[in-house]
Amino acid sequence: MAILLWSLWNNRNNLVWNDNKLNARQIGSQAVQLWEEWRAVHVFRPAEQQQQQVTPGMQWQTPTQGRLKCNVDASFYDDEGVCG
Repeated sequence: MAILLWSLWNNRNNLVWNDNKLNARQIGSQAVQLWEEWRAVHVFRPAEQQQQQVTPGMQWQTPTQGRLKCNVDASFYDDEGVCG
């Protein structure tokens, strides 16, 4: 879901800034391709290599006034997934 939303957002920005627009089928194909690339990189690595590295001192900060932040998260196990 996150990849599809990113593809839609990216398409909108390309229309606004570059006057370049993809149709719905192209956006869907792009999202599927991005998903397959992500999965190929992350699924086949051993579990010990998949652990996230947290940079010391890095901490979330509220957005500056007048800006909004939208968080998207997804979790997948076997062939099932959830997002929020």
